[in-house]
Amino acid sequence: MNRSLKIFIGLAVILVVIGTLLAIRHKEELVLTPISVNGLNIQTWTASNGAKVLYVHAPQLPMVDLRITFDAGSARDAGQPGLARFTNNMLDTGAGEWDTNAITERFDSVGARYSNSTARDMATVSLRSLTDPPLLDKAIRTLAVVLTQPQFDPEELERLRKQTLISIKSQLQSPSSIASKAYYQADRKS
Repeated sequence: MNRSLKIFIGLAVILVVIGTLLAIRHKEELVLTPISVNGLNIQTWTASNGAKVLYVHAPQLPMVDLRITFDAGSARDAGQPGLARFTNNMLDTGAGEWDTNAITERFDSVGARYSNSTARDMATVSLRSLTDPPLLDKAIRTLAVVLTQPQFDPEELERLRKQTLISIKSQLQSPSSIASKAYYQADRKS
């Protein structure tokens, strides 16, 4: 299976699980559309909030992967290099009543793995958790707070700002970063 297909399937699974969880919580009537890709039955629907959901049921794995993809990324930094990455990285530095250590402890205590990343055209937040209901519930509740109640604490903001500036300066000297930027600029012109 090629890398693009694996990424697509991973995204599909995550989006579907999130939509399913939201639909179950809100008792929405789902109209599923089956799609088959390399033998995988991918079900799709649109949640009431407009989010597109892709779902693959794999009962042999007692875990769930969620991946939330935002229309953000370095291409949308609007003259402020690093803005999307900075914002995404600030999410787990404090949320709700928890600092970064408490957030990490909440995920660790249920064996969940939280991560985020930013690319040229998207920002993602990912969660991997066991499907045991009490463990999954705590992981999802923690993720919900991280996404909906970020603190953006001034001290953390300044620490991460300095870190981001160092990273940007490093990229300005990186041959691969320079080449990548030149490629995308040339591609945009064609």
